[in-house]
Amino acid sequence: MESQQYYEWQPVALNTRRGSFTLFDKPGMVRYGQPDHAATLLANELEVESGEAVTVFNCGAGLPGLVAADAGAAVTMVDAKVVAVEAAKRAAAANGLADHIRVAASSPPSPPTLGGTFDQGDELGLSARATDSAHPASSTQVTPQIGARGREPWVDLSAVLLPKGKSAALQSIWDAYQSLRSGGYFYIAGANAEGAKTFFRYAEELFGPIAVRGYRKGCRVGFATKPEVERHRPKLYQEPWLVHDYYRQFDVAVGHNTLKVCTRPGIFSWDRLDVGSRTLLNVLEVEAADNVLDLGCGSGILGTAAAKRAVQGNVLLLDANAEAVNSARQTLIANGIHNADVAWSDCAAVVNDRTFDVVV
Repeated sequence: MESQQYYEWQPVALNTRRGSFTLFDKPGMVRYGQPDHAATLLANELEVESGEAVTVFNCGAGLPGLVAADAGAAVTMVDAKVVAVEAAKRAAAANGLADHIRVAASSPPSPPTLGGTFDQGDELGLSARATDSAHPASSTQVTPQIGARGREPWVDLSAVLLPKGKSAALQSIWDAYQSLRSGGYFYIAGANAEGAKTFFRYAEELFGPIAVRGYRKGCRVGFATKPEVERHRPKLYQEPWLVHDYYRQFDVAVGHNTLKVCTRPGIFSWDRLDVGSRTLLNVLEVEAADNVLDLGCGSGILGTAAAKRAVQGNVLLLDANAEAVNSARQTLIANGIHNADVAWSDCAAVVNDRTFDVVV
């Protein structure tokens, strides 16, 4: 019973200065059972015009995107977490805004235009076989479009709800900067206790001074305009992993074999093999005909090792984070694995009706 309750969504009514909206919450959401003060503050401070192209990065439950769509904007909401994408989709539908909102797992997405129902399917797909393509699903071709505010292409307004961690915050800020047209509007919001002041300074290296528009319950929201003439790319934003199809690769010795691991920031222990994974690799027992589930696969090292042994079986790797799904897919490809699949899933949601011989 408790395991089923984990998957149950609860509607949450929220009043803002811009109106009342229904959001959705469940275990697994970053702010589960708690108010998201940064999102509310951002939603209250957004100034959006009808017809504008708006992108919200790290959208969470989707409140700022709902406010923008309610004002008549064409909105794309982006989040790497499967539960956040599902929450944002549910909120768009429940508030009658599905025709104005596209929810994407990949980043940066193609900005939408008004005038039709947006495809809210996740850009990864629920499952992708490792041998389908050598190109990562998160590397999306972006099509420039004319924004409502002026001459130049792309997004009129980009907003970032700051995630935890330096690398994730830098990625969101850089994606927002790249997607925003010259002269476009940039909003950034987060909690002081989670590094907002520092991340505001990082954003200033791209945008110039960030004006604080609001402060409430330990959170702040800032605003800037993208310069008409781009600055020299700061050293902070010269990291190769800011390009979405870049993967760091390192080798891991497993018995008599050496496996390649492809990984990106946003994944636990992304730059090295963690102690827990090494311990599991040392004790992993898989027979040739076993069907194996790697639950919470990360960069895919355990699933890859299992697939090497289950030569007559099959391995399914699951993770709730899109960066992990893409990295695991690349790890399988790098090791020449053909008997494994990768799926983007909230825990075991996509396999609740299946059984396995081994679960890692």
